[in-house]
Amino acid sequence: MDQILALLDYQALRVIWFVLLGVLFWGFALTDGFDLGVGLLLPFVAQKDSERRILINTIAPVWEGNQVWLILSAGAIFAAWPTVYAVLFTGLYLPLIGVLFAIMLRPVGFKYRSKMPSPVWRGFWDGCLFVAGLLPASSFGIVLGALLCGLPFHFNSELRLEITSPSLTHPVIVSSAILWVFLCGCHGGLYLLMKTSDVVQSRVRGIILPGLWGTNIVFCVFLSLWKTMIPKTLVLQVTDGPSNPLLKEVALYAPHVSQVLTDALPLSGSALFLWSLFVGVSLLIASFIRRGLYGWAFGFHGFLLALVIGFVGLSHFPIIVPSSTHPGHSLTVWDASSSEMSLFFMLIAALIFVPIIITYTTWVYRVMRGRVDSQWLKDNADKAY
Repeated sequence: MDQILALLDYQALRVIWFVLLGVLFWGFALTDGFDLGVGLLLPFVAQKDSERRILINTIAPVWEGNQVWLILSAGAIFAAWPTVYAVLFTGLYLPLIGVLFAIMLRPVGFKYRSKMPSPVWRGFWDGCLFVAGLLPASSFGIVLGALLCGLPFHFNSELRLEITSPSLTHPVIVSSAILWVFLCGCHGGLYLLMKTSDVVQSRVRGIILPGLWGTNIVFCVFLSLWKTMIPKTLVLQVTDGPSNPLLKEVALYAPHVSQVLTDALPLSGSALFLWSLFVGVSLLIASFIRRGLYGWAFGFHGFLLALVIGFVGLSHFPIIVPSSTHPGHSLTVWDASSSEMSLFFMLIAALIFVPIIITYTTWVYRVMRGRVDSQWLKDNADKAY
């Protein structure tokens, strides 16, 4: 026991919580991502009201539980990385308030849609459910894109945060937003292949492969923009010092003009490896879809989500949130965390409660397994949306 405690020094705890933060983001993308994707696909794969009800009821039993991962992620940032929380929730207020609006809109849409049989009434709420899928998916991409581009913030001599409104039209941020709309749409489509049948499943099969290859194209563009527009960084600081973002030096290495044309595509270095891995897994997913192994396809698509999140987290390591105006004030793993004692006790809590959450989530999905079709809606008329 003493040896374990000795290993969990301040540096180790910071790295562990950095990894845990990525795992929590991935948990949100893996679970909430597919029900956002179902909302995105609602206007495209369901033509009749009964078909829209099938789509809605595939996620009805689980969508609320999926949002636990979003709450856990926000809570982990607040508790383990308070300075990161302050910068993100100040600088990215608009996209994050859009996520909050969508979270409130979605349950209202589920509940109110079935109150009246009017096509106009239900069409309006179907549109709201589409928006409630589009806003969080694109906002998640905006946040991850901003973690690559940086936010315009710095700290004064008293360590008070000073931040201005960032521009969210940077090509890397825009491409990241589009990428996550595609990723969530494909994730939702793969979930629907497991949960639907007949004509609805046939329509999903008709769009899932084009969507998958569209995702590969957007990811290629995203990597290209990252290589040509985002400078590399070199951080000089101690790794076991206090959480003070002013006690370091950061050097930037912008791409040379002569390299822009040769780097216009991810055809070298880590970008080539990453994109090749992405394409390889996509080919595997496409093979699973053609053979009807939808569960395997869904699982491997979860790996693609982890690949993108891991890339964003590690591309500037140890920087978590770069400062676009004062690079030396960027927040890193080594200077933006809570105290050592806080990280230690939160780790104990995480080791207790995260397995509990995973266990009951797995149990819920097992209980709610099976396909949703017209017969299911008739058999569950008293509780279906």
